[in-house]
Amino acid sequence: MQYNYVGEPNPNLLCCICRAPFLDPVTTRSCGHTFCRTCLVQALDHAKQCPVDRSPLSLEDLTPTNPIIRALVDELIVECIHTECPQTTQRQLLTSHLLDSCPFSLVSCPTSQCDETLHRKDLAKHDCTNVTKLVPCDLCGTEISLDDLELHVSECQEDTTSCTACSVSLTRAQASSHSETCPATIVDCVQAPNGCSWNGPRSLFESSHKSTCPYEAIAGFFALNSTRHTQLEQENNILRYKMATLEDTVHTLRRELQSAKAALGPWYRADGVSGYSSDRQSTSSGLSSSISTSDPTPPIQDYNALAAYFPSEDTPSNRAAGFSSPSSQSSWEASRTERIAPLNLSTSLEGALVGIRESVVTLDSALDSLGRRADIALANETMRLNEDVMSLRANIHGLRMQVHTIMIERNAQVTGRNPEMVDGAWPALPTGRYYSGTKL
Repeated sequence: MQYNYVGEPNPNLLCCICRAPFLDPVTTRSCGHTFCRTCLVQALDHAKQCPVDRSPLSLEDLTPTNPIIRALVDELIVECIHTECPQTTQRQLLTSHLLDSCPFSLVSCPTSQCDETLHRKDLAKHDCTNVTKLVPCDLCGTEISLDDLELHVSECQEDTTSCTACSVSLTRAQASSHSETCPATIVDCVQAPNGCSWNGPRSLFESSHKSTCPYEAIAGFFALNSTRHTQLEQENNILRYKMATLEDTVHTLRRELQSAKAALGPWYRADGVSGYSSDRQSTSSGLSSSISTSDPTPPIQDYNALAAYFPSEDTPSNRAAGFSSPSSQSSWEASRTERIAPLNLSTSLEGALVGIRESVVTLDSALDSLGRRADIALANETMRLNEDVMSLRANIHGLRMQVHTIMIERNAQVTGRNPEMVDGAWPALPTGRYYSGTKL
């Protein structure tokens, strides 16, 4: 028995072989070492030596351990071997706990009315009257409950019965196989599925009817016809599957066509679609009508956001002019709309996009040329303005010189001085001097 000790046992009470507290301890007379009896016996089977000091040792040299050591190891506190039980007790009292008070120990029924074993804690709610008693069947020996014994006997396969057709005595287990070979059993003709209405004893069918049955004479035809019928059913199932797949494909194509119609907008050609539909209706009106009635895709409205940029197909004048102006549009808006180049609806969407791209490239070239011309005109205008500014500066400089001469003469008249001319020119006036309140 394995013990779960509470706390760490004293190291002096541990066996040096199993490293657990002593169980039935014995001591050697030669060296005085103490071991568990079972551990030491197993060690001596391998070598006749003491496991501690390797001195010679035999079973005759063993003696019971001091009673004090036995008492110490027996008083160690251990847990109950049932993990569900929280009880702890001395090791020497564990056996009595398991036999007398542990609620999880298995015990027999106290009334001895049944052989069931159960936990001690469940004894109070144990009821022997609900235990099913098994009794053996006298025919087959199978153990069965007493309540079901009568029903079992009436259906027991080992019970003797007799054939209803030939009155042969046999067991129920043999009755099912006997009915398949009994010559007196009433059977139908093997060609009954093909129309033969004969029925009678199996012996007469084999001896007389089988050779005279008209359906048996053409049994090969029935076999070929059945094979052909099976093949046609398989082909019909395959065709039904393909039909369902094609209907799903048509529904998908119709939804994609509606999406393409919404994406193409004014370039959508309704006449081509209607022609396609008419061809389909002429070739497969039933399929087309079933698809059109069962298709849940709602109709998509025509996309007319760019209608003002396209010529009307009904009015030749509008087609030639290339625009459609509403009656409520102002004259300015009408004139602006007249200058918009119409898109070519006679070509495909790709051709219209190529034309738009060419128009954009041409417009880009025109804008580039216009930019360059504007740059040249700006440069020329700038040069002309520079020349005008230079001429204006020269005129202002001449005026400044004249004013300067007048101021010198005026100062001479005021001061009474007559400055002498140097080399036919007036001498330069000193800077920082004021004449009549004016700084020269």
